[in-house]
Amino acid sequence: MQSKPKSFFDASWITPALGFSSLLIVVLTFVFTFTAQPDVQQGFLTRILPLHVPASWLAYLSFGMTAVYGLAYLITRRNHFDRLSASSAEIGVVFIVLSLFTGALWGRPTWGTYWQWDARMTTTLLMFMVYVGMLMVRGIIDDPARRARVSAVIGVVASVGVPINYMSVYWWNTLHQTPSLSVAAKHSSLANPGILIAFLLSLLGFTVLYIYLLRLRGQIALRVSDLESEEIEMQLGSMKVAQ
Repeated sequence: MQSKPKSFFDASWITPALGFSSLLIVVLTFVFTFTAQPDVQQGFLTRILPLHVPASWLAYLSFGMTAVYGLAYLITRRNHFDRLSASSAEIGVVFIVLSLFTGALWGRPTWGTYWQWDARMTTTLLMFMVYVGMLMVRGIIDDPARRARVSAVIGVVASVGVPINYMSVYWWNTLHQTPSLSVAAKHSSLANPGILIAFLLSLLGFTVLYIYLLRLRGQIALRVSDLESEEIEMQLGSMKVAQ
């Protein structure tokens, strides 16, 4: 019997294709970044921006989608959305650490210190702590339904921090500069064409990377969930036999 041909949208090739695409774009980003001429004002420091800003953007995207998937779980009670919400939060934590690290590297020669209790940096650190706390809560709750419900509520409420963090440079007297590129304000501080191209490529590459990591982590979470369900069924079976 001839097997049915796979759909064009079959997940078996989408995930590796996303991974390859993100890798290709990131490589191109580094090529433009390290071949660009030094900036007139910041010199070679601008080479950190194609990594720092997209890392911050990916953290925003990840935490925003954590809330979206969490809300979807609260409405539908589908475990699929809980897995995606948790996976997105994990990705966000990784990239917010990258944002803090690269920001510190940029701040040392610019401000003379790796860290200041600036509004942007402080709210970024608070976001990191909140989402780490969310993941810790998931780790200490054994009941899958309760774990999903509690973490979904935390994810939805914590998402308020994303717009606060972004707008902090406008609302408070902050040391951190305003966005390097703002489409709404038609403003860009990236005068160097090479850095600007690298910056835009990096935004695209990191977005594709998020989708790739979300699919990959979601697939792993599904397998873990299946193992957890099998373990619960075995425990229930053992209890029935004991009775």
